[in-house]
Amino acid sequence: MGTKGRDLHLWLTAIASVAGGAAWLQGACLPGRALLLLSAVAFCCFWVIQWIDIPRARRWSRALGLKHVVVVPVSPRWVSILLALARRRLPCSRRAYEVHISAASAAGTVTTGEHLKTLEEDLITLKDILPGCLLLWETSAPIPSSIRRIIRSLQRQGCAIWERGRWPVPGFPLMPSKLDYRHVRRGALIVPGGKGGP
Repeated sequence: MGTKGRDLHLWLTAIASVAGGAAWLQGACLPGRALLLLSAVAFCCFWVIQWIDIPRARRWSRALGLKHVVVVPVSPRWVSILLALARRRLPCSRRAYEVHISAASAAGTVTTGEHLKTLEEDLITLKDILPGCLLLWETSAPIPSSIRRIIRSLQRQGCAIWERGRWPVPGFPLMPSKLDYRHVRRGALIVPGGKGGP
């Protein structure tokens, strides 16, 4: 699902809940109950997905040899919608992933130099093992200069986005976020090589 999908899911669930409650209070009991039931089911499904997907993504990322980065599979169609909302386009890809920096790194338990060195190694590893896949991110963390050079090179080819600001879907209130909104950047790229993964 990824964080952007999570936020959209929660916003739609909240809107359905409010609409259902309003309909019930105005006497439209059947539509109101239907919306409230739908929002309750959607909320439960959200937590089930979170409990399954996040630990699985962490285990898979560690199995790939990643130390500070966690990659979360997301739907390429959802990424296409997100790019369209941001009025951006990238070539199609069969597989897409959100890239996240692990909590230990974000919490400052390592020095900046160590963080950048390990992050660079992780991102180079992703470049080698996910050719043709689309990577999506939203971060305020510093990015190693070698990775920025790769992103700029791909931008010139029309295969990357790297710009200030967040993706169009706003974060849902009370959900954890370690972003420094003054320095946040959003980005996406097609990993060179391949045709979107196996």
